[in-house]
Formats: sequence, C-alpha cells, structure tokens
Amino acid sequence: MAGIFTFSYYTFLEGTISPDEIIGHAVKEKYPYAVLTDRNGMYGLIQFYGKAIAEGIKPVLGSLIDDPSDKLLNAVFLAKNRDGYSEICRLITARKLNDEFSILTYLRNPSPDLFIISSSFEIIQLASEHRELKDNFYAGLTASKAGRLNNRRNYEYCKTRGIKFAAMNPVVFASPEDYNIHKTVTAIR
Repeated sequence: MAGIFTFSYYTFLEGTISPDEIIGHAVKEKYPYAVLTDRNGMYGLIQFYGKAIAEGIKPVLGSLIDDPSDKLLNAVFLAKNRDGYSEICRLITARKLNDEFSILTYLRNPSPDLFIISSSFEIIQLASEHRELKDNFYAGLTASKAGRLNNRRNYEYCKTRGIKFAAMNPVVFASPEDYNIHKTVTAIR
C-alpha cells in the first residue's frame, strides 16, 4: 500500500481505507512513511498525522486537487513543511470557494513548499515552460490500463525536456479482500 497518493474513505465513493488503517499497514510492512492525499480535501489528515507520529511513521501530507471544469486536469500536492501544508489548505479553499478557480492558473506561480506530481499532459507542458514549477515537479507515470496510453508520450516528452518523473497509482483499498468493497463503492458513484 505504499504509493504516491492514497485515498482514505474521506474521498467519498473512491477510497475505502481509514487513516488508521493506512498507518497500521505502514507499521506492519515496516514502511518509514505513509501518505494521505484525499481528493480536494484534507479531512482525515489530523487523525492520520497523530496516529503516524504515535507509531513512529513519517506522515506525508497532501491532496489530489482537480480542476472543477475538467477532473482529468489534476495534480497531487505534497507538503514539504508547515508552509506547504498551509498552502495546500489555501489551495483547497480557493478551489471550493472561487468559481473562477483554475489549476493551470495556480501552477503558473506555485509555492516552493510543495512537491507537485501530475500525469495531466497540459500540466506537464506547463512545467516544462515555467522554471518555478519545474524545480518541484514530477510527471506521473500511472500504472493502470488507462494510464498506459499516455505514459509513453509523457515519458518521451519529459525525457527531452529534463522533467523528472515518478511512477504513481492511487491506493484506494488496503488488501485484496477489500476489492469487492471498492467495486461496490465505485458502482454507487
């Protein structure tokens, strides 16, 4: 269950894992860190953070934020520090309250306190054009059937422009036995 982004059950109708289960799995597998990046929110982060610290696990805090006008235009934002955490809070608030919110507009002047990972080609192109974004940006290569179509194009584009990349796939359930719960939740969605 180690992944670049993990959805808890706070990512309604996508994730099925509690924040405590994420930490429990990290402890069981002896991972030094655990990640929580619910979609467009940070609802379980305080519970997640407290449990991680109590168990000696480094909590990685973030959120997958999508553009309200195009859900496929999205990025995972990971806080480097407290300022990064505050910036993610401001970004989520802006996304929810500002009818004019655009993830591309935000990414033209990103915070240096965030790591940003995206497999959206428009965002990858933007990263290649803006030095401030490129320094903390990783192009995501998604390990899924849908992602394979774009991986080759994204990989070749990044390679020719010096953009770092990372393998990524959302974690939405904890164990193979939970797959049926995940299927039920996604069918409801």
